[in-house]
Amino acid sequence: MRAAATALLVLAATTARADHATPEQIEAAMRAAATEAKAYADESTMVTGLQRAQASGADDPLAAEARLLQLLIRLREIRAPQAQTRAVVAALLDHAPRTMTDPVDPEQRGLQRPAFAVTGAARALLRQWDQVPGKDTPAPTPGPGVLILTEDAFGEQLVPLGYPVPVPLDTPEPGDGFRSYAALQARLAALAEGSADLRATVVGRSREQRDIAAWTLGDADDTTPAGAPEPAALVNGTIHAREWASPEVVVGLIERFAGNAEDGGLYRYLLDHVNLVVVPVLNVDGFLHTQRTPSVTLESEAGDPIPAGQPPEYSNYPRDGRLRRKNLRSVDADACPAPASGCMNGVDLNRNSDSQFFASGNQNSGNPLSIVHHGPSPASEPETQALYAAADLARRERLRLYVDVHSFGRVFFGVNTGASRRDALTATLVQRMSGATGRGANRYPYDATPPGFGIGSTDEYFGYGLQIPAYTLEIEPTGNGASEYGGFGYHHDGFILPESEIARVRRELADALTLGLYRMAGPPTLIEAQIREAEGDRVVYSARWQAQGDGRALQTDVAEPLATQTSYRLWLAFDKPMRVRDEQNEVVPYAGQTAPLAPSIAIEGLSAEGTSFRQDLDTEAQGWLAQRYANDAYALDFTLPANLPLTDARRLNLRVDVQDLSGQALDANPATRVDWNAGWSGYEDGNGRADTDTGGPDRSLRIVDDGSPTPGDDGGGSGGGAFGALGLFVALLWRRGICRSAFRRDGPI
Repeated sequence: MRAAATALLVLAATTARADHATPEQIEAAMRAAATEAKAYADESTMVTGLQRAQASGADDPLAAEARLLQLLIRLREIRAPQAQTRAVVAALLDHAPRTMTDPVDPEQRGLQRPAFAVTGAARALLRQWDQVPGKDTPAPTPGPGVLILTEDAFGEQLVPLGYPVPVPLDTPEPGDGFRSYAALQARLAALAEGSADLRATVVGRSREQRDIAAWTLGDADDTTPAGAPEPAALVNGTIHAREWASPEVVVGLIERFAGNAEDGGLYRYLLDHVNLVVVPVLNVDGFLHTQRTPSVTLESEAGDPIPAGQPPEYSNYPRDGRLRRKNLRSVDADACPAPASGCMNGVDLNRNSDSQFFASGNQNSGNPLSIVHHGPSPASEPETQALYAAADLARRERLRLYVDVHSFGRVFFGVNTGASRRDALTATLVQRMSGATGRGANRYPYDATPPGFGIGSTDEYFGYGLQIPAYTLEIEPTGNGASEYGGFGYHHDGFILPESEIARVRRELADALTLGLYRMAGPPTLIEAQIREAEGDRVVYSARWQAQGDGRALQTDVAEPLATQTSYRLWLAFDKPMRVRDEQNEVVPYAGQTAPLAPSIAIEGLSAEGTSFRQDLDTEAQGWLAQRYANDAYALDFTLPANLPLTDARRLNLRVDVQDLSGQALDANPATRVDWNAGWSGYEDGNGRADTDTGGPDRSLRIVDDGSPTPGDDGGGSGGGAFGALGLFVALLWRRGICRSAFRRDGPI
């Protein structure tokens, strides 16, 4: 025991080196320690492992503490420990609790977070051996299979989590904790009161005849301010009853939009341009059922089949009470959770989709007692039908994004439908959204099933049916469960996120989902430009793209030749906010994104002698301004050098290369509106191709026009029009290199 205590002193003296570990480092340490702990075969080797972990604290305190916690979890298997085992575990009580700073956002996060709960785990283990109740031990519910969740109490029917058992809170305002269904409804009603951008629609009734509400976010019309049809998105929550983090994240997204409706920038743009429909709680009956008994659960009586990779106890995992997953088909809710009362009945709503994969794969069952029972027929459940009604409310044919929010796993599940462009864009969007959590592009990895395989889930229904990005978003933690937060390692604790984590999760995923909605609203387009003389403010160039039918036509009002050694001011306007600002009003990247803050702008031309030239202009990040929305315009001052061959130049145009705040490049041809058809349609790159989904620099704005074809100018006039045979002939000559001097590697100028 003296050696153990000495090692603990060494460990305590070196904890500062672990105090600034990142969440990823903590997770990796816990995963490695869990794998290592499984290799210990008996009590003696576990004790030896504890001593080694203690002794290694000076070299790697983070790994040492992870090993200590995982070994304490393993020692729960020992019912009658030896004296030495008790002594080593008791010595851990001298290890003072410490904290670990969250490096992402410590002020909003709550200053500090607990590190691994070594002391608490040791104390709980000693209580188990001594049969001493914990501080929150409830009275056991009679009957086999009934389990009581506790913070730190062990016993025959007790399951200690290692942190306080969350209970529903009746406070509507968001905070540290999980709100009751009534509190969530009250919060939404309060947000909608007096708002022109948030309104509820009852889209169906549950199995027990409760209203299922969908909330629409956006202005009242179905067109953008420019007159184009609005794209739509659908976000679904709480399809599985036990996943309390889901409604918090989904309502958190609504709260984010409602709280920023008058920001004049990003959120106002999304409300004006996207028809967003959100279903906070689809499985209303099941969710309310879990909140009736927040600390009681019932193990399965059915003996579910054991999927590959799952332990034998899978067949008796908890299925009712706090950990109920399914809806309440054929369930007497008042009698549950209790053994032999039909509590295992119900339908898994994420297996009930009306798709080609209904009742497919080994994650489905026709047994009504199974946790993955698919129901008697496709879309048999009123909750499933309500989800489809919500899609219709959003205008199904305009949907570009679907997200079904679950927990746990910290992953985006999805489907590869075989539409190559759709599949590639769906994967890229995950990287962008994951990065927007502020924790890296791999924080939420993407896991997609191959074409032709499915289980009847909702992401398959929308992914295959509409060929749009469609996801099952599994909120954190990873498969390690709540041990990532210091929990004791109960196999289902990932569904029971500690109350102290949910405020951060709400914020991170609101950032992520907002970015996804912004990106799927469409790529950016340069829609207007103006050049003025700095002295006298005289306009020498003014042009704008105006709506015309299903596309746009370029209207040029003024186009005078530019002169060297004359000071000008250039102003550009885009069709969406391109940047965000921090509290100091400085232009900054959106969370986790890497798009250059300043655009790349040049004056390009063809001299009187037929030689191409280009003059790059100096740009800087703080040049962003407001036109319709904050940061949707850009301005700079410039002077062209004396050696630039502007006299009698045959052609002079702007070249603008910029990415929006999600890293999406410009549509190089503003004449065609961008839309979605299993990939972007009308979204052209710098070479005029509309099948690459990459975009490119805009060269459509000509100060001096020689009539040669440009993106968006089908024949040489500023007003558009038919291309014609002559225009086609000129274009072919151009592409074959007859005017090769007017070309650069990155496309026509």
